[in-house]
Amino acid sequence: MSIEKIEERLISIERMLSGIMQKQNQKPEITHLRTKDACEYLSVSENTLMKICVHNNIYPVKISGLNYFALSDLQALFK
Repeated sequence: MSIEKIEERLISIERMLSGIMQKQNQKPEITHLRTKDACEYLSVSENTLMKICVHNNIYPVKISGLNYFALSDLQALFK
């Protein structure tokens, strides 16, 4: 292999690695949890979650028939 080919390969590897690193650094921010995930987050059953919601006026958002709870509302329960 010539030095030029090695340099070309190194440049292409650097480009691939920089693309991979950018993808890894872009994590979506979680703002809502599905009912199952909300129950796991609070370590309660689904019925207990519904009781907590009624007593604390937490209203889930319904998207495509699934309930999503705002993470900020669930975190506010601990304050």
